[in-house]
Amino acid sequence: MSIPAAFGFHTTSDEVAKHYAPQIEGKTVLITGVSPNGLGAEAAAAIAQQKPKLLILAGRSPDKVRQTQEDIAKLAPGVETKPLILDLASLKKVRQAGEEVESRGIAIDVLINNAGVMALAERELTEDGYEVQFASNHIGPFLFTTTILPSLKRAPAPRIVNVSSWGHHLSPVLFDDINAEKSYDKWKRYGHTKTANILFAVALSRRGVCAVALHPGAIRTELLRHLTREDELAMGFIKEDGSPGDRFQFKSLKEGAATHIVAAFEPSLQDKGGVYLDDCQIQPEVEAYAVDQETAERLWTVSEELIQKALA
Repeated sequence: MSIPAAFGFHTTSDEVAKHYAPQIEGKTVLITGVSPNGLGAEAAAAIAQQKPKLLILAGRSPDKVRQTQEDIAKLAPGVETKPLILDLASLKKVRQAGEEVESRGIAIDVLINNAGVMALAERELTEDGYEVQFASNHIGPFLFTTTILPSLKRAPAPRIVNVSSWGHHLSPVLFDDINAEKSYDKWKRYGHTKTANILFAVALSRRGVCAVALHPGAIRTELLRHLTREDELAMGFIKEDGSPGDRFQFKSLKEGAATHIVAAFEPSLQDKGGVYLDDCQIQPEVEAYAVDQETAERLWTVSEELIQKALA
C-alpha cells in the first residue's frame, strides 16, 4: 500500500479520512492546537467520523477546546473525546500536561503536534526566558512529546506527526543565537522553528518511533493573526490592490488538514521516519539542513539542556 497518486493539493481531510478508515478505527489520537476554525480541529473532525477509540484534544484555552469537543459531538456523537489543557509557552505546564497523559496509562497510537505561532513582530520571551516562537513551536512540543513517549510506545505501531511548514526554507536552526539575543528577524525565527520540527522527526525516528513532518499549505487560519499588510505583501500572500498574490495558492481548511491525516495513517510511512510531506505526498524538495542526522542530534541535546535549565 502506498499514498494514492490521486491525492494532492485539492484533496480534503474528509476524503483522506474515509480512505484510511481501517487505519483510524479503534485508534487513540492526541492532537495539539485544536482551536475552532484551525487545522487541528479540522483534522480531529475528519478523524472522528471514522470511529477512532478516543480523541484527546489539547489546547491552551479551555473554552476553545470545549467548543471543538462540542463540534465533534455533533458530527460523531459516538466518539469519546477528552480535553487536555496544554500551554506550550510554559515548560512547567507542558510537563504537567504530559504527566497527566502518562498518569492515564493508555496507549496513544498517533500524536499530531499541530499547535504553533508564527512571525511575532517583536522578540518576546516566555516565563522560562526563551524566545516565544522557538519555545512554542519546538521546545514545548519537544518536552510534551518526550514526556508521553511511554504512552506512544505502548501502541503497536505509534506515529508522531510534526506540523512544519514551507517556512523551513527560510532558515536553518540558528544554534549560534538560539534565543535571539543578537538579532531578531521574525521570518528567520519562524523558519528556524519549522526546520526544528523536521529535525525533531528525524531524531525521533532514530529512537524507535516513526515520526514524520509536513507542510499543510498556505491557509488563512489564526496562525496569520500577527501579520501586517506589509508582511502579506512581502510574502506574496496579497498584491498591492489587496487581491490574492501569485506566490502561494491558498487552501481551504479541509485541504490543509488532509496532509495531517495522510501523515498520521498512511501505512507505507511506518518505515520512512523523518520524511517531509506536502500536498498529501512525500516531498523531496526539503532543505538538506532540515534532515541532517548530526544536526538532529545536536538539536536534541540543546533542547534537553534548555529544558533542564528552565525546570531546575
